[in-house]
Amino acid sequence: METITKPILFIIFLTVVLCSFAYSGQIYKWVDEKGYTHFTTRHDRIPQQYRNQVSEPPEETEQRQLVATEEEVRQFIANYMERYTQKDIDGFLSIFSPKAIQNQRDGFDEIKKIYSNFFDESQELRYRMEDTKIEIFQNAVKARSLYEVDQILKKSGEKKVWRGEIHLIITRENGALRIRSLDFTPQKSS
Repeated sequence: METITKPILFIIFLTVVLCSFAYSGQIYKWVDEKGYTHFTTRHDRIPQQYRNQVSEPPEETEQRQLVATEEEVRQFIANYMERYTQKDIDGFLSIFSPKAIQNQRDGFDEIKKIYSNFFDESQELRYRMEDTKIEIFQNAVKARSLYEVDQILKKSGEKKVWRGEIHLIITRENGALRIRSLDFTPQKSS
């Protein structure tokens, strides 16, 4: 039997945490006496002796409070597309969390490097998202969409078109919406 490596465990952990957004807007975390970290979406499943480690569940009226409105999310996505199209690397990166992960492997520094290079090699970019599906929870937003990027290269003037599906997890950090996770499947079309 093969040994499970740390990267595989991290991917499994990340998948479990991201999938849990679909089930609840609130995730509770506690550490047991052996040092193991546990997560649940139900406060009543936390053993009594560990409940002092987590916040009490919000009142029912607070439980319905979502991380953002649909209008805020649509404006955020419009800003994302605009900054991408303008090749505004600083503005573009400002909408990412410093803890952001892209395609389940690239951290913030790698994201910066990837987009800096892509923007630098592009004379012109045009970014569009269609059929966007948005799910809003208490602590995150899940957005799925089809995207298309038209790129004209600086050196050759060659036009490339990139299409695929994009999945975003958006959270609120220090009062502002930020991309926490971005996964896409690029399929260069031409």
